Amino acid sequence: GYQVHPRLAELGGSSVPALYHPATDTFKAGSTPCVEFVDKHFGGGGKTSSSSSSSSSSLVPRTIKEKLVAQNCEDMLHALFTLPFHAMLLHQDPADQERDKQELLSSIEEMLEDYKGPYYLGEQFSVADIAMAPFFDHMIALEHYRDFHVPNEGPTAPWHEWKRNVLERPSVAATRQDPQRIIESYKRYAKCLVRNRIYDAVFNKKS
Repeated sequence: GYQVHPRLAELGGSSVPALYHPATDTFKAGSTPCVEFVDKHFGGGGKTSSSSSSSSSSLVPRTIKEKLVAQNCEDMLHALFTLPFHAMLLHQDPADQERDKQELLSSIEEMLEDYKGPYYLGEQFSVADIAMAPFFDHMIALEHYRDFHVPNEGPTAPWHEWKRNVLERPSVAATRQDPQRIIESYKRYAKCLVRNRIYDAVFNKKS
């Protein structure tokens, strides 16, 4: 099963990524809280004052509208990743897998309605792109185990431009996982051999 790193457990966390900042005795868990903390305290070339960071260098949207759009992207990402991403892997019946594929494509199309290009909010690389980066890579599991591919044409065409722009960014490229490791990490899901909160969510069971 999953094991929580002792230091993470000591700080009261159970998920990654996680961040602990000794100078302020601050603990953050989850992609967005970590990014927002780093952006606030070290954004704009490592300056410690958030007011000294320019909006162009900030990873966190500045306007209310952009924040809402980015939050919507992150909310949809979480919905995508639990259901139907994992559902497509866990379900063994081809009919169920086909339903999951259509649901995933519909969610991607809905998410892309707010895509501006070259990044989600436009020219600004933001927390929305950072949250999506691992998902772009993990899609290889669906390609490998379920022969699922996002169409290059039609409503999902911008997906590929967005994916390329995010993954080719040097700061993202330096942290990408080995594709084979990703595939191997989902092997038990593809055979429906896991019993965890994701399994419970997919099969509507209480944890």
